[in-house]
Amino acid sequence: MVLTIDIGNTMMALVIWKGKRIIWRNFAPTPSKGQKNIQKFVFVLKEMKEKDFGIVSGIVCSVVPHALKRVVREVQKYLNIPLRVIGKDIIVPIKNNYRNPLQVGQDRLVGAYAAKCLYGIPTIIIDFGTAITFDCVSSKGAYEGGIIVPGIRLTMESLFQKTALLPSVDIIKPPRRLIGKSTEESML
Repeated sequence: MVLTIDIGNTMMALVIWKGKRIIWRNFAPTPSKGQKNIQKFVFVLKEMKEKDFGIVSGIVCSVVPHALKRVVREVQKYLNIPLRVIGKDIIVPIKNNYRNPLQVGQDRLVGAYAAKCLYGIPTIIIDFGTAITFDCVSSKGAYEGGIIVPGIRLTMESLFQKTALLPSVDIIKPPRRLIGKSTEESML
């Protein structure tokens, strides 16, 4: 059993694998600096420990350096398993043609490598997170770069904060029709 943790800017995904099969998954807010947002993650770790999945190791990918340190510390405290960090202990095996290869987030390289292995090349990977990223893998199998734009939640928050009349709208299911018949429907 292997635990994988993907630490994004807003949320963390935790998945336990048995071979190639997912046997358990959960999500927690990414810990901010200080004590904020760590309680849910600790609760999830305690749940994993109670269920005794037989986890033997872990792999973590992070785009949030301060959260990575905290997550590694808490995993060691509650699960006491070896935890390998992508970009430090594991180098993603894909040629990186970015002008400055160190500027590419490890999450983007992992996504590019996974898409290359699962779906073939060339390919474009779209990841909807705090930011929406579009990443390109060439027909030669190299990571070429991509596009980064604000994610859906950031876009909605920006509309509310930077306009005089648009309301704050909770992101829920989109309306049944494409053309909104109210401001809220139009924003969604």
